[in-house]
Amino acid sequence: MQTFITSQELEALLDGFDQAGWLLQEGAGESAMLVLTATGKMERENLMTRQSAVRRQAVQGLTEQEYVLVVDVLQRIVANLV
Repeated sequence: MQTFITSQELEALLDGFDQAGWLLQEGAGESAMLVLTATGKMERENLMTRQSAVRRQAVQGLTEQEYVLVVDVLQRIVANLV
């Protein structure tokens, strides 16, 4: 599956994370790595908790078969847009 974000948008997003104190860059050039700070790790956990709650609410009342069908249809829609 392809993404819907350009390299410039990704760079802006990462810059925002850096400004928020969520990321640190270790090294330089091609071997540079981005790592989460303690604050970044805490925010990741907060986001994952919220994402899980939204997902539970979104699929409430769907059978496993219905969920699989929905995911399949959405993947095909995305593929049509690429």
